[in-house]
Amino acid sequence: MRRFLCGALLFLSGTAFCGVDSCSEGKKEDCSAFFKSQAASSSPEARFAALEELAFLSLEAGDAAASLDYWNQALSIKPQDAFASLSKAWAQLSLGDEKAAVAGFERVVSLGGGPEISADAQFGTALAHFSAKRYEKAAELLSGLYSREPFYIAIASELLAECYLALNKIPTAQIYLQQSLAHDPRNYSSLVLEAGIYEAAKNPVSAWQAYASLSSLDPEDEFFSRKLAKLSKNLKSAPINYLSYNRLSRPLQTEPSAAADSPVLKLGLFSDRRGAAGFLNSFEVVSASSLTFSAGKSKEAAVAQPDKTWSISFNPETQLAEIRDNWGNLIFSEAEKFSIVPAIKGSSLLVKNARFGEILNRDLGDRELRGSLSVSVSTSAMTLVNAVSAEDCLPGALASARGAASSSETLKALAVVLRSRLVSAAGSGGAYDLCDSEKCLLYQGTNMESPEVKASAKATLGEILVSTEPVSYGDFHTACGGFTAQGAVDWPGLEISTPTPASLAVRFFARPPEDLLCAAKDPTLWAEVKWIVIIDARDVQRRLDRDFKIGKLKAVEPLKRSPDGRLVSVRFIGSSGSAEVEGSEKISAIISAGALRSTLFNVTPLYRKGNLEKILIRGIGTGSGSGLCLAGAEGMAARGKSYREILAHYFPGYEISAK
Repeated sequence: MRRFLCGALLFLSGTAFCGVDSCSEGKKEDCSAFFKSQAASSSPEARFAALEELAFLSLEAGDAAASLDYWNQALSIKPQDAFASLSKAWAQLSLGDEKAAVAGFERVVSLGGGPEISADAQFGTALAHFSAKRYEKAAELLSGLYSREPFYIAIASELLAECYLALNKIPTAQIYLQQSLAHDPRNYSSLVLEAGIYEAAKNPVSAWQAYASLSSLDPEDEFFSRKLAKLSKNLKSAPINYLSYNRLSRPLQTEPSAAADSPVLKLGLFSDRRGAAGFLNSFEVVSASSLTFSAGKSKEAAVAQPDKTWSISFNPETQLAEIRDNWGNLIFSEAEKFSIVPAIKGSSLLVKNARFGEILNRDLGDRELRGSLSVSVSTSAMTLVNAVSAEDCLPGALASARGAASSSETLKALAVVLRSRLVSAAGSGGAYDLCDSEKCLLYQGTNMESPEVKASAKATLGEILVSTEPVSYGDFHTACGGFTAQGAVDWPGLEISTPTPASLAVRFFARPPEDLLCAAKDPTLWAEVKWIVIIDARDVQRRLDRDFKIGKLKAVEPLKRSPDGRLVSVRFIGSSGSAEVEGSEKISAIISAGALRSTLFNVTPLYRKGNLEKILIRGIGTGSGSGLCLAGAEGMAARGKSYREILAHYFPGYEISAK
């Protein structure tokens, strides 16, 4: 695999100053000036490398014509270079010249650059035919990719679904769409396509559910809201009945069970995916032990008998929370705050049938909790906070965070990571220390616990990560794709250097090696490690218009990057201005309604008749890339590594302390 390194350019050009840092720092003018100076070098190798950088730099800025010109210059130096020829064909496709792109991709195959070059050329050819509305030819090529190339299965399935939709072969389209989402559940474009198919088929329930999923990703999208409002008129019962939640009739824990003493944290319940508090209209509570309802020292406590369901509801007329017993009798009302505490320490309490004014964008499932419950009453609703010790919370958090991880050493490593987060968050102040959604730490209750996670928590009892540096604790992600933000390398032989447009393009293009630590266990499920998505520019425009008025979207330009290549900021270039957006959450929210797997990606704009039509994104890994890589930990565990060795690999400079 190629490597475009700063040192190589220095050696070839003899330049005393290496200016590639300006590329990752967002100083694109300095970056461009540096490579233009290298393009004038007397060394053919230095000129070729610099022209490649300029070609990718121009494409990132939305100037496909300039990119094509640079590729032509580079190929005049190395006319048989397969990767440069492939990249030139992508520049031609970016310009909307499907005919030239097809010819370019076909030439690439004849150069014999290897299987990964040929596969990507076939993908590019298929996309060119698709763009030119030659759907049968595109489907033929995509079918080959679908059956032979695991790295392209998800995107090939999506495009096949679109081809067969255009050919009016709806059942076949649905089959491929299901395959696309099976291989890549985060594919936002496939979710949009699925919703449209159900709506066109006049299936109001499935269509409503699909748009509900999209609205949960992007609650501010008025398009999805209008679709939901329209479709809900054809539902036969309340919309909440068409959503899937965990439901429990009674507590699963019948005997008291309390872990060793540990710091107590306040966990905000029913928070949305952005971490905002959940405002409840009503809920029910039941426990295997008796429960004490207390509104402070000045008010007499009420006691609920074991296995009896009590209801708590907010009365908007009186602005009071009303507590009713198992027979519906009003026991007392409260205007501010009260607590619900099991009479026997270690007993759990079940919170069930939570009801909100807004049913989307949060998990309304029943959850069994250890510790106590605090209910705060506002002028419009109630909020719930679970006061629970870190050790009592840990097994349930571990069950929600583990994903597909199954080895005992991975689970023990994750237990230490999660305990570190819980302990460090405890007592942080505010209404609550952590929310229970993915924004903070996904927690669905003790009812999610299994023997495996309980054993992992017990085996690492009290162990946390500590460091002398001011760092954040408890970070983890599904798959790093080869390297983490802390410098752990799971891709044998991979050299991490100052990222430049060309070096990153090679990294996103290259196939992971067979001995990649975070390789997918299922050889067809690579979407967490290496992924390709195509986003409709109109969707990005719609989200961008909420906060920025830059005219018609012309380009999405990666701007600043972290030392390992993750995007820190993106510039959206419009017909009447530009907007710079910083932070992974905001970048993902605009580009894909929050469905991007990570910010380690690059962009290929796809124009048609001069208008930005699609945005092709190639990316690596999931999440922040910080801390423990679950897939990599599984790979290390399979090689006989202990959880302590796993933690030492992913948390260099940390130690494990038992408290």
